Amino acid sequence: MIFKVDFEKAFDFVNWNYLYFVLLHMGFGSKWRSWICSCLHSARTSILINGSPTLELSLGHGLRQGDQLSPFLFILVMEGLHLALQEANHSWLIKGVSLGNDAFNVSYFFFANDVVILTDWNTNDMKNIVRTLNSFYMASGLKINISKSNVYGVGVSEENLEAMAILAGCLAGSLPFTYLGLPIGKNMKLTDSWCVIVDKFKSKLSSWKANLLSIGGCLTLIKLVLGSLGIFYFSIFRAPELTFNILERLRARFFWGGHDDQGGLGVGSLKAFNLALLQKWRWRLVNKPELLWVRIIKAIHGMEAGLDEKDSWSWNWRRPITSRRISDLLHNLMHELRHVALSANSDSWTWSIGEDGVFSVAATRLHIDHSILPSSSIETRWNKGLLRKVNIFIWRLRLDRLPTRLNLSKRGLEIDSILCPICNANVESNDHIFFNCEVASSV
Repeated sequence: MIFKVDFEKAFDFVNWNYLYFVLLHMGFGSKWRSWICSCLHSARTSILINGSPTLELSLGHGLRQGDQLSPFLFILVMEGLHLALQEANHSWLIKGVSLGNDAFNVSYFFFANDVVILTDWNTNDMKNIVRTLNSFYMASGLKINISKSNVYGVGVSEENLEAMAILAGCLAGSLPFTYLGLPIGKNMKLTDSWCVIVDKFKSKLSSWKANLLSIGGCLTLIKLVLGSLGIFYFSIFRAPELTFNILERLRARFFWGGHDDQGGLGVGSLKAFNLALLQKWRWRLVNKPELLWVRIIKAIHGMEAGLDEKDSWSWNWRRPITSRRISDLLHNLMHELRHVALSANSDSWTWSIGEDGVFSVAATRLHIDHSILPSSSIETRWNKGLLRKVNIFIWRLRLDRLPTRLNLSKRGLEIDSILCPICNANVESNDHIFFNCEVASSV
């Protein structure tokens, strides 16, 4: 049984005398308690009547919402409910739920005023839970909001669930439900369970926002979305591969203005690149395993190989080698293995690009820049001292991707003229706008 408790206006109904009692018995000093008392008694409020505030009124209980101190004081207030439920659990008034072969017992979860109580399905436990909450209400002033509290059953019929809800005086809920923003009782291995995150990404990365933002603004928004949305889900649940692909397409479409073929930001590509490196080959004893090992293993269904007493390779084939081509491949393989020395030490992953043998994104980026990308004497790295939008503008200028009249005409857009609107003497291109135009020269 899962009982989700909702307190009615939790911060507004905290009893100050109960708070002082908790502070005293938790060992807070007299000076600290006097500070807290001064903060609470100095609170004032007024009522708006027809848009005009009345005289300020002194408060008699409650904590000011928005005050940075209030959440910490509320946690101290909830400590009383924690001790009450703990005592009920130790006295077997509330049995809780056993996890891991009865080695660990869980009876409740707290997060500020969000409380979830777990126990076995029986009426006695529910009655004891209600009595404990009522006792806590009489002491602290925190009353249960029955209309927003729910009871859930795992493996019980709807009739029993309705009867338990009537006994507790709350509503009967159904799985899955949301607790602290997370779905409880939902199979997160399914792609449909991640529609909430996908919808949030779609709302943040909508096409109309991309039309109103510069390319630097789009990149900033994407980084903010990646740094906040979904991080709570991803830290708790393992998302399916299809969900990552959907999110990557959304980011790519937003960044490139709806054209997925332009490529994304590299997040999905880097992940796929890393997985390919780890899974493609488990053994790299030769330079070209796709020409030697794979073809030999496919041709010979099974083999046993090892080192004899003279540290020479000895083979015990399950069927004789009759093909000349296979024999030549085996000869080439032995030629490649002549310098290979096996040891009894355990295997470990090494990264040949890095100097220390450890994989890093920085070393991979340097290797791509120096070995794969075409060499150029012009600086290709972005300048960290410049604004992001300036770096992106220079990058687009280098690639000739600015919407000049010449480029727009090449892409089939009908325009009146491709001449520069300032001098009206030369074609409006990147070189003309930034270097050859008389206005650009004077600037």
